[in-house]
Amino acid sequence: MVRRHGGRKRAVGTRSPMPVPSGPNRRWSLDFVHDQMTDGRRFRILAVVDDGTRECLGLLADTSISGKRVTRELDLIVARRGRPGGIVSDNGTELTSNAILAWSERHKVACRWRMPAWVLEAWRRDCNAEPPRSSLCWQTPLAFAARWQPPST
Repeated sequence: MVRRHGGRKRAVGTRSPMPVPSGPNRRWSLDFVHDQMTDGRRFRILAVVDDGTRECLGLLADTSISGKRVTRELDLIVARRGRPGGIVSDNGTELTSNAILAWSERHKVACRWRMPAWVLEAWRRDCNAEPPRSSLCWQTPLAFAARWQPPST
């Protein structure tokens, strides 16, 4: 008898269309960018973006980034900014690990997964400071985040 190996276990979560958040800290997106140095060594960069203000909240670069390392970076951002209502990411192993699932449960943050995509530091600077956005009343993400006030109800 030959033992059959099961497939890789994937996180279970919602994969429905997501509305654009109406303010800061409602939802953060986590994604990785990959590149290679001139000597052939590969490196990765974790980017954390606030989907409501489109601010890049953090970038973490290294040759290897584990799920535990991702949670430490998220803890630093939460200490500086407050916790998000939810996070979205692709199905990368670091972002569907037990460390991330435990972090989200501990912080009461909803996790959702989507199909992969993304880019980096020059993009972060350009995206946060340069192009005004019609969705932000023709302000840059940094200006919008600095002036944001919750809607009165």
